[in-house]
Amino acid sequence: MQMPIIGILPQYDMQRNRWFLCEPYERAVRAAGGIPLVITVRTQAQQRRVLELADGFLFPGGPDPNPLLFGEDVLPECRAICAKRDRLELSMLRLLLEGKKPVLGICRGVQMMNLALGGDLYQDLPVGRWQMHNQTAADDEPTHTVRVVKGSLLHQLVGRKSVAVNSFHHQGLRKIAKGCLVSGRTGDGLPEALEKTGHPFFLGVQWHPEHLAARRPEAAALFRGLIEYC
Repeated sequence: MQMPIIGILPQYDMQRNRWFLCEPYERAVRAAGGIPLVITVRTQAQQRRVLELADGFLFPGGPDPNPLLFGEDVLPECRAICAKRDRLELSMLRLLLEGKKPVLGICRGVQMMNLALGGDLYQDLPVGRWQMHNQTAADDEPTHTVRVVKGSLLHQLVGRKSVAVNSFHHQGLRKIAKGCLVSGRTGDGLPEALEKTGHPFFLGVQWHPEHLAARRPEAAALFRGLIEYC
């Protein structure tokens, strides 16, 4: 088997007006046996060409999706918004949904997957009503657990009924898009993992496995799964 090419959607520095990618994403893809390819294409013709070249795709974390995308005005609790990323990621996701290439979404990535399919988000998760989802501990330190649905793709990959994860988000999945399965939840009931039924590998998680993959096999398993389904 040749090493699969994994197209990674880039992050964007709005102050310096440049695309970039945090190295842990690339490192996790390489460790799983893939070749990371950062994508900055804009036109739909360019995006379709990239879809032909890459074997799988990864959507990384980042700023808040614009609430206007799901019909709400921006609340004061909403933070940085990047229109360039919103446009690129929604366009790419909708093209990917026409086929069956494997897709892994991380943090913002799972939120954009839900939006692309017609779901929406909580704009903020205040502590008190919800448990702490935006940790101050180190990136590679788990701070809460996620209950995994038996028989789901996530369960197949991690091989256990719960996983300890890190958490760096203040928004969350609210209305789940039609045709999707919530395959993981926190103790407060918040959806933390999403899969598209009928698709071989369209999986998003709200935590950051790229920071955990080096020392936690259940985190590395998500990237291995992405590679193996190519």
